[in-house]
Amino acid sequence: MFFILLHNYGCSRKPEYSNHLIQKDEEHFKNLRQLTFSGENAEAYFSSDGKKLILQAHDGDSLCDQIYIMDIASGSTEMVSTGNGVTTCSFFQYPDDDGIIYASTHLANSDCPPKPDYSMGYIWKLYEGYDIFKASMDGSNLQRLTDTPGYDAEATFSFDGQRIIYTS
Repeated sequence: MFFILLHNYGCSRKPEYSNHLIQKDEEHFKNLRQLTFSGENAEAYFSSDGKKLILQAHDGDSLCDQIYIMDIASGSTEMVSTGNGVTTCSFFQYPDDDGIIYASTHLANSDCPPKPDYSMGYIWKLYEGYDIFKASMDGSNLQRLTDTPGYDAEATFSFDGQRIIYTS
C-alpha cells in the first residue's frame, strides 16, 4: 500500500520547473524545445502545417551556410540547396508548401566568400553575387528568379503564392 501511495503521489505532483530558458511566469513559451544541436543554424521558418522547418546552417567542416529542411517529428534534415556558394533567407512557398525560395551566390562563385570582419561586432555581409532561386521541396527543379547585379535576398511569398517581395 505504501508503494501505491508513493506512486500516486509521484504521478499527481506537478513536475518541477526544469527549463532554465523559460521564466516561471511565462504565458506563451510553455513547451519550448531545442530542434538543432550542432553547427550554426539561423533564419528558420515553419511550413504552414508546422511539420517542417526550413533553415540555413553550416557545421564545423563547411563555413558556408546551406539551406536545409528538417522534419520536426523525426529531427532528420536534408540539404536542399546546391552545396555551392553561400545561401540565406529561405522560405516555404505559400499557400501549399509545394516549393521553396532562397538566395544563393553559387552561380557567381561556387566557393565560400570571405567572412566579414567581426572584430567590431556582428556584420551582415551583402555579397554581390546573391540571386533568388525557387526550387521543389527536395531542391530539384532549381529556377533562378533574379539576375541583377548586387544583393538580391530576403525573399518571401505573398499569401496567394503569386508574387515575391525581396531586398535588392
